[in-house]
Amino acid sequence: SAEYEALQKEHALWKRMKDFVGVKDGDDFSVFVQSIAFNSLLSLANRTLYAITRRYHIVQKSAGSLNFAISDDFYTDLRPITNLSGGEQFIVSLSLALAISKFASRAVRVDSLFLDEGFGTLSGDLLTEAINALKNLQKEGKMLGIITHVESVINEIDQKIEVRQTSGGHSVLVGAGISGGPGQ
Repeated sequence: SAEYEALQKEHALWKRMKDFVGVKDGDDFSVFVQSIAFNSLLSLANRTLYAITRRYHIVQKSAGSLNFAISDDFYTDLRPITNLSGGEQFIVSLSLALAISKFASRAVRVDSLFLDEGFGTLSGDLLTEAINALKNLQKEGKMLGIITHVESVINEIDQKIEVRQTSGGHSVLVGAGISGGPGQ
Protein backbone atom coordinates (compact mmCIF):
# COMPACT_ATOMS: atom_id res chain seq x y z
CA SER A 1 0.00 0.00 0.00
CA ALA A 2 1.03 3.64 -0.50
CA GLU A 3 0.97 4.33 3.24
CA TYR A 4 3.31 1.38 3.93
CA GLU A 5 5.75 2.54 1.22
CA ALA A 6 5.74 6.08 2.64
CA LEU A 7 6.48 4.71 6.12
CA GLN A 8 9.32 2.57 4.71
CA LYS A 9 10.87 5.64 3.04
CA GLU A 10 10.60 7.62 6.26
CA HIS A 11 12.11 4.72 8.22
CA ALA A 12 14.99 4.49 5.73
CA LEU A 13 15.64 8.23 6.14
CA TRP A 14 15.74 7.97 9.94
CA LYS A 15 17.96 4.89 9.73
CA ARG A 16 20.45 6.84 7.55
CA MET A 17 20.35 9.70 10.07
CA LYS A 18 21.07 7.23 12.89
CA ASP A 19 23.95 5.79 10.90
CA PHE A 20 25.43 9.29 10.46
CA VAL A 21 24.87 10.41 14.05
CA GLY A 22 25.65 7.05 15.61
CA VAL A 23 25.89 6.84 19.35
CA LYS A 24 23.70 8.95 21.61
CA ASP A 25 26.42 11.50 22.49
CA GLY A 26 27.00 12.27 18.78
CA ASP A 27 30.67 11.24 18.68
CA ASP A 28 30.20 9.34 15.42
CA PHE A 29 28.61 12.39 13.82
CA SER A 30 31.37 14.64 15.12
CA VAL A 31 34.03 12.39 13.59
CA PHE A 32 31.99 12.25 10.37
CA VAL A 33 31.86 16.07 10.11
CA GLN A 34 35.56 16.39 11.02
CA SER A 35 36.35 13.81 8.36
CA ILE A 36 34.58 15.91 5.70
CA ALA A 37 36.60 18.98 6.73
CA PHE A 38 39.76 16.86 6.88
CA ASN A 39 39.15 15.60 3.32
CA SER A 40 38.81 19.19 2.11
CA LEU A 41 42.01 20.12 3.90
CA LEU A 42 43.88 17.16 2.40
CA SER A 43 42.61 18.05 -1.06
CA LEU A 44 44.03 21.57 -0.71
CA ALA A 45 47.31 20.25 0.73
CA ASN A 46 47.69 17.72 -2.05
CA ARG A 47 47.57 20.41 -4.72
CA THR A 48 50.65 22.06 -3.23
CA LEU A 49 52.37 18.82 -2.24
CA TYR A 50 52.09 17.28 -5.70
CA ALA A 51 53.06 20.54 -7.42
CA ILE A 52 56.27 20.60 -5.37
CA THR A 53 57.19 16.90 -5.37
CA ARG A 54 55.45 15.44 -8.43
CA ARG A 55 55.10 12.17 -6.50
CA TYR A 56 53.41 12.47 -3.08
CA HIS A 57 49.78 12.61 -1.96
CA ILE A 58 48.42 12.72 1.58
CA VAL A 59 45.70 10.10 2.12
CA GLN A 60 43.45 9.14 4.99
CA LYS A 61 44.50 5.83 6.54
CA SER A 62 40.86 4.72 6.60
CA ALA A 63 37.44 6.19 5.83
CA GLY A 64 36.27 8.47 8.61
CA SER A 65 39.73 8.52 10.15
CA LEU A 66 41.61 11.69 10.99
CA ASN A 67 44.94 9.89 10.57
CA PHE A 68 46.92 10.06 7.36
CA ALA A 69 49.82 8.51 5.49
CA ILE A 70 51.71 9.34 2.32
CA SER A 71 51.02 7.80 -1.05
CA ASP A 72 54.31 7.82 -2.95
CA ASP A 73 54.29 7.18 -6.70
CA PHE A 74 57.63 5.37 -6.27
CA TYR A 75 56.15 2.77 -3.85
CA THR A 76 53.06 0.57 -3.87
CA ASP A 77 52.44 0.67 -0.08
CA LEU A 78 51.44 3.75 1.86
CA ARG A 79 54.33 5.34 3.74
CA PRO A 80 53.81 6.32 7.38
CA ILE A 81 54.84 9.87 8.25
CA THR A 82 57.59 8.46 10.48
CA ASN A 83 59.15 6.89 7.34
CA LEU A 84 59.74 10.27 5.66
CA SER A 85 63.05 12.11 5.61
CA GLY A 86 63.35 15.51 7.29
CA GLY A 87 62.99 17.25 3.93
CA GLU A 88 59.95 15.19 2.99
CA GLN A 89 58.34 15.91 6.37
CA PHE A 90 59.00 19.64 5.89
CA ILE A 91 57.34 19.63 2.45
CA VAL A 92 54.30 17.76 3.82
CA SER A 93 54.10 20.20 6.77
CA LEU A 94 54.47 23.18 4.43
CA SER A 95 51.69 21.81 2.20
CA LEU A 96 49.41 21.31 5.21
CA ALA A 97 50.21 24.81 6.54
CA LEU A 98 49.38 26.36 3.18
CA ALA A 99 46.18 24.31 3.01
CA ILE A 100 45.16 25.41 6.51
CA SER A 101 45.77 29.02 5.46
CA LYS A 102 43.56 28.58 2.37
CA PHE A 103 40.95 26.59 4.31
CA ALA A 104 40.76 29.17 7.10
CA SER A 105 40.62 32.06 4.66
CA ARG A 106 37.32 30.77 3.26
CA ALA A 107 35.60 32.17 6.35
CA VAL A 108 38.20 34.67 7.55
CA ARG A 109 40.73 36.50 5.42
CA VAL A 110 44.24 35.21 6.20
CA ASP A 111 46.91 37.46 4.75
CA SER A 112 50.06 36.24 6.45
CA LEU A 113 52.01 33.04 6.90
CA PHE A 114 55.13 32.56 9.00
CA LEU A 115 57.58 29.70 8.49
CA ASP A 116 60.32 29.01 10.98
CA GLU A 117 63.20 27.23 9.28
CA GLY A 118 62.97 23.75 7.77
CA PHE A 119 64.48 24.85 4.46
CA GLY A 120 67.84 23.42 5.53
CA THR A 121 66.38 19.94 5.05
CA LEU A 122 65.67 20.60 1.37
CA SER A 123 67.93 20.61 -1.64
CA GLY A 124 67.77 20.80 -5.42
CA ASP A 125 64.38 20.68 -7.09
CA LEU A 126 62.43 20.33 -3.82
CA LEU A 127 63.93 23.58 -2.52
CA THR A 128 63.27 25.37 -5.80
CA GLU A 129 59.65 24.17 -5.94
CA ALA A 130 59.03 25.09 -2.28
CA ILE A 131 60.34 28.60 -2.95
CA ASN A 132 58.16 28.86 -6.08
CA ALA A 133 55.07 27.80 -4.08
CA LEU A 134 55.80 30.54 -1.55
CA LYS A 135 56.40 33.13 -4.28
CA ASN A 136 53.02 32.24 -5.79
CA LEU A 137 51.40 32.90 -2.42
CA GLN A 138 53.15 36.25 -2.28
CA LYS A 139 51.76 37.08 -5.74
CA GLU A 140 48.28 36.34 -4.34
CA GLY A 141 48.86 39.08 -1.76
CA LYS A 142 49.93 36.95 1.20
CA MET A 143 52.61 38.31 3.50
CA LEU A 144 55.24 35.68 4.18
CA GLY A 145 57.59 35.64 7.13
CA ILE A 146 60.43 33.17 6.66
CA ILE A 147 63.12 32.52 9.25
CA THR A 148 66.08 30.85 7.60
CA HIS A 149 69.84 30.63 7.28
CA VAL A 150 69.74 28.89 3.87
CA GLU A 151 71.53 31.17 1.40
CA SER A 152 69.49 30.11 -1.64
CA VAL A 153 66.25 31.02 0.17
CA ILE A 154 67.69 34.32 1.41
CA ASN A 155 68.78 35.20 -2.15
CA GLU A 156 65.25 34.61 -3.49
CA ILE A 157 63.60 36.98 -1.02
CA ASP A 158 63.62 40.65 -2.03
CA GLN A 159 62.59 42.23 1.26
CA LYS A 160 64.60 41.06 4.25
CA ILE A 161 65.18 41.84 7.87
CA GLU A 162 68.53 40.47 8.95
CA VAL A 163 69.76 39.86 12.47
CA ARG A 164 73.43 40.82 12.73
CA GLN A 165 75.63 40.17 15.73
CA THR A 166 77.48 43.06 17.27
CA SER A 167 80.05 43.12 20.04
CA GLY A 168 79.14 42.18 23.57
CA GLY A 169 76.66 39.47 22.57
CA HIS A 170 74.12 41.92 21.20
CA SER A 171 72.37 41.90 17.84
CA VAL A 172 70.82 44.52 15.61
CA LEU A 173 68.08 44.30 13.00
CA VAL A 174 68.99 45.56 9.54
CA GLY A 175 66.65 45.98 6.59
CA ALA A 176 64.02 48.11 4.89
CA GLY A 177 61.82 49.85 7.41
CA ILE A 178 64.14 49.21 10.36
CA SER A 179 65.38 52.28 12.19
CA GLY A 180 66.51 53.44 15.58
CA GLY A 181 68.84 50.56 16.40
CA PRO A 182 72.45 50.91 17.48
CA GLY A 183 74.70 52.12 14.65
CA GLN A 184 71.76 53.33 12.52
